[in-house]
Amino acid sequence: MLKMRVGRRFVFLGVLVLPLLLAGFSSVALAATESDARLSVEAAGNKIVECYEAAANASGAGANVTGLLGSLNEAGDLLSRASLAYNMSDFESAVVLANRSRSKLSGFVVEAEGLREAAVRDGYWSFVVNVVGSGVGAVAMVCGGLAVWFVLKRRLNRAGGLVHE
Repeated sequence: MLKMRVGRRFVFLGVLVLPLLLAGFSSVALAATESDARLSVEAAGNKIVECYEAAANASGAGANVTGLLGSLNEAGDLLSRASLAYNMSDFESAVVLANRSRSKLSGFVVEAEGLREAAVRDGYWSFVVNVVGSGVGAVAMVCGGLAVWFVLKRRLNRAGGLVHE
């Protein structure tokens, strides 16, 4: 009976103390350093610049980038908060916010490139339709005018020409 009580005490102490020790070690292991925070904030800033350039290229090609700009603004807000946390030496929050900023922009460049390519393709077809359509329209007007002229000339000749009084 005595052995069971001693064994139970060790189990009871182990159940209480072990989680406290693990929590202490895990928070030390997960604590972000200043260099981790600086690298995360810089990486998020570089990602925003890359995404902004992709959005600018898509917009320059005539794409509607309104939806992309919303994501870019949200990521910029998160980066601003990460920079503020870094300046206040809250490195864990800086890393978390910078990583959220970067994850907000995952797939952004691919989407911007797709919009740019679609805008270029649409612009090409718009140009082709306008130029070819205008050319065909001009030729149709000339041909129609000539056809009307020939029909009227033939009727005039059949009627005996112009009558002068």
